[in-house]
Amino acid sequence: MKKLDFRLIIKTLIKIFLMTFVWLLVSEIAGDIILSINHRSENWFTMVCELMLEIVAIGLMYLAYEKHPQIWAFPKENWHHQYFQGFGLGIFWFALAWLTCVFLGGFKVQWIFKFNNLGWLILFLVGFMIQSMFEELLCRGYVMGKLLELHLPKTALIFNSLLFMFMHIGNDGFSWLAVLDLLFFALTMSLIRLQTQNLWFVGSFHAAWNFAEGVLFGTSVSGTPKQAIVFNSITVPHKYLSNGGIFGVEGSLVSVIFDGILLLIVGYIFYHRQVQKF
Repeated sequence: MKKLDFRLIIKTLIKIFLMTFVWLLVSEIAGDIILSINHRSENWFTMVCELMLEIVAIGLMYLAYEKHPQIWAFPKENWHHQYFQGFGLGIFWFALAWLTCVFLGGFKVQWIFKFNNLGWLILFLVGFMIQSMFEELLCRGYVMGKLLELHLPKTALIFNSLLFMFMHIGNDGFSWLAVLDLLFFALTMSLIRLQTQNLWFVGSFHAAWNFAEGVLFGTSVSGTPKQAIVFNSITVPHKYLSNGGIFGVEGSLVSVIFDGILLLIVGYIFYHRQVQKF
């Protein structure tokens, strides 16, 4: 019996891995078409389109998994409270990490906001809301959900976090510090998803983090080009531990420490609430 269960788990993990790759390809198709039309030019229009067009993959995942509550974990009750709370905390937590990087001399900061870029700021906000929700739906929805359906919460925590980290492995400036930070972030989001039983909070926290990172504070977002609109953070050479190099804040020791602290806080709360149930 144990041998059969082990084979079932391995088959499920392989299937999940392959389907994750398929959904990633689907999410990139529309953006790649826009990029090709625009002659591979990474301007703001192209970046916004690439972010927003990931809604195509979200729509297809809705058609595929809408009847699977562990995967399509979007309950209607009190959703707005969860979403705005997650967004506010995401902005706050990234701002703390960024301010620490600046204090340690990792960035030189310029104020560059112009009122005529307000429209772009809003478009990037919507774009990151879509893009980040897709990543959460894929990792904390599909990957975790499939394993939670088999009553494998520990495997779900670890496997989806590893996949989330590997999704960024080809980005510019990827490093061992980035590995740690992405794993800490993914494990934290996974614990919150288990506690809240939905994707509203983690999707909005993720969106706020990316939006603040690239648009508000003007740093690279996980090794991708930044979209600085409010502040422009210029990387100071030889301050890799406090700015993350070309990978951005997420590749810095500062972010590793902040996301490690967040993981400990969320882990403690999760453990305490689990103990109270028994």
